[in-house]
Amino acid sequence: MRTALIATTLAAATFLGACSHEPMSTAASLPSAAAAPTQGQVVVTYAPPTTREDLTMTAVKYCKQQFQSKGARYLSDDWAGHTVYSCEG
Repeated sequence: MRTALIATTLAAATFLGACSHEPMSTAASLPSAAAAPTQGQVVVTYAPPTTREDLTMTAVKYCKQQFQSKGARYLSDDWAGHTVYSCEG
């Protein structure tokens, strides 16, 4: 009987603990784009664990909006949260 009570108490505590957390915001981990010092390039700033695909999509979106280009080509990454792309097309 005591084992069942302990198990039930632990299950309830685990459930309540899981429910009390607010959902994590993904906005903080989304990459952002800004113009690079060189014309026609974009710097995408990110935080791990951002994927290369997310970075490329962000760069392409920025290039389309700012330069009416059709795509972006990867140039470099400093591995400290800054990736450079060239807007093409």
